[in-house]
Amino acid sequence: METAWIIRSGLFVAGCLWVAVAAMRKARRRRREELGVDERAAVETAAPDHPQDARAAGVRFLQRLSPQERAALLLKEMFEMSIDEIAELLATTPGAVKAALHRGRERLAEADGGAASRRPLASPELVDAFVERWIARDFAGLASLFLDGASIENVGEALQFGRDTALRTHLNILWHVVNGHEEWPAAYRPESIRMERAELDGEPLVLVSCVQRGREALQVVYRLEESEGQIARLRIYVFCPETMRAVGERLGRPVRTGLYHAPEDPLRGRR
Repeated sequence: METAWIIRSGLFVAGCLWVAVAAMRKARRRRREELGVDERAAVETAAPDHPQDARAAGVRFLQRLSPQERAALLLKEMFEMSIDEIAELLATTPGAVKAALHRGRERLAEADGGAASRRPLASPELVDAFVERWIARDFAGLASLFLDGASIENVGEALQFGRDTALRTHLNILWHVVNGHEEWPAAYRPESIRMERAELDGEPLVLVSCVQRGREALQVVYRLEESEGQIARLRIYVFCPETMRAVGERLGRPVRTGLYHAPEDPLRGRR
């Protein structure tokens, strides 16, 4: 099993590099065409053939693109899958796939120093809207803050794509953001929950503090990325104890953590 995982991981990394290099080649050809540069004169710089250039292409692919954009480009460019096939595989809509492909190609083609090379932090206003709709338990309103092709990731546990996916079923991450986890053992369910906006190193964060046994402590951190005035990516840190402790230490907040996955009732199946 370990060997198979290594092979799959290697194929994925190779695929990422292939797509990144191909995108860089296309971007360079397009720029040469716009500038009227002779193709033969530019052939020596047409592709990143040196190892350091390939590594740079891979870094660009991984840093600039969201998980959905990476997956969509990999499936489209390397495996030549159709839009509908990609949508089915990623459990999202064809429109979301088209949007992810468009954004991903633009971000890969953009010159260093542009907006794509900087992580698109969410504005305080967008974060405040997220918090307000959570407090109001407005699930539909919260979902409307997301781009059609947004990614929602419970880091280390689950990853989902698309606003429509979040609205389609209650078995999804965003629904649990609003409604909590009644399926968790009682010992892990908080007596009360408080959500607020905070800032760390210039980045607006959403902090969730929970009261258990009469003591309040930081238990979840949300990080949002914004595009076109909406949430393009939401990452939830609840099963990341080291990250949670680091954030709590920086902000001077007591932290309750230690879970690396969703807790289970030890008596399940024995009743």
